[in-house]
Amino acid sequence: CLSKFMKRCIFFGDSITDANHLFSKNPLGEGYLLYLFELFTSSHIPVHLYNQGHAGHTLQKLFSVFYSCQSHGVLKKYSPDLISVQIGINDVAIYQDTGLSDSQKAQYLEEYEKNLSCFLSEIRQSFSGSVFLLEPFLFPYPAELYTWMSARQKFSDVMNRSADKFSCLFVPLQDLLVSSCPPESFSCLTIDGFHLTNAGNRLLASFLWNCFKEIGFFLP
Repeated sequence: CLSKFMKRCIFFGDSITDANHLFSKNPLGEGYLLYLFELFTSSHIPVHLYNQGHAGHTLQKLFSVFYSCQSHGVLKKYSPDLISVQIGINDVAIYQDTGLSDSQKAQYLEEYEKNLSCFLSEIRQSFSGSVFLLEPFLFPYPAELYTWMSARQKFSDVMNRSADKFSCLFVPLQDLLVSSCPPESFSCLTIDGFHLTNAGNRLLASFLWNCFKEIGFFLP
């Protein structure tokens, strides 16, 4: 039984959030949620974090997870105080690296913005609490990924606009992560430009911790 004083947070996302949580000894997985929980624990703040990340998810696939949670009463059961959404980099990959024409890219981005609006509208129909939208991030490591940066920015801009529209907190991760170390040291933070090392996950957790503090999440 969860204490009425315990904070509850649900984290939707792709492999960055998933972090092998279905096959790990820890249900939070091996990524940033594990380290975020450590920050809560070390500060003696009771919290329950729910990992709803799934590897390979695009925004469209995230819909299915959210609706499954709704149909199974997950949101009602856990009554979250905060919902976090980490999504978009797999959509960037489809946009950038699957041979789409310029017109197809424009259509994909337009549909992405419509889908994100629909998704957030669904959330806001039943949830008035804090919603974090985590900016899709990408390291230019290997250097070939520099050519993806323009596409990544387009999806970031969509998320930022949507955050304003639906009263969410846009969490700007790109500059925070990439500027945290010189280019020759990117391997300290990322495995492949997308996924994070343990140090990268700790850094992401610390950024989110600061966001929790900014919104007064720890107050009774």
